[in-house]
Amino acid sequence: MSTPFVVVGTYRPTKYRASRIGKYLTRFTNDLGITPLKDGVHGAQATSIWCDEALHAEVRRFAQHAQGSGWHQDGDMAPGSNMDHAAILWASVTPTEFSDMLVHAKIYRPEPYEIIIVRNLCGYHRSPPDAPKKPTRRWFFRQRIEVPKWMDLP
Repeated sequence: MSTPFVVVGTYRPTKYRASRIGKYLTRFTNDLGITPLKDGVHGAQATSIWCDEALHAEVRRFAQHAQGSGWHQDGDMAPGSNMDHAAILWASVTPTEFSDMLVHAKIYRPEPYEIIIVRNLCGYHRSPPDAPKKPTRRWFFRQRIEVPKWMDLP
């Protein structure tokens, strides 16, 4: 298997401000023709430091923690959620890890600052176990989107 994600760009912020990162990356995805996911059950995380519910996008700044640290698929704990979607992800350091099976024989991780698109049902993902201990060291963006019909995703 090649990587379970597609790299669609890179982004190195000149200033680390949540709203600046979120607005830049949602403009970037809009320019790609991406449609935000409409899932009333499993929406954007309003507790994030920046969130746009209409665009189903959020920016977080965090260290390693229990939420998301185990292998999962988005929506797997939210009954009725639309799990057949994709996501645009970006992280300044220790990006999200992916595996194509629960056995996790091989783990894939994009490079820092890469903007990637991944189909939620292609496998499992987690926050990396080596994420920095201090929350100011890792910035993370996620936007849940409709699966693009014009793009071949793994």
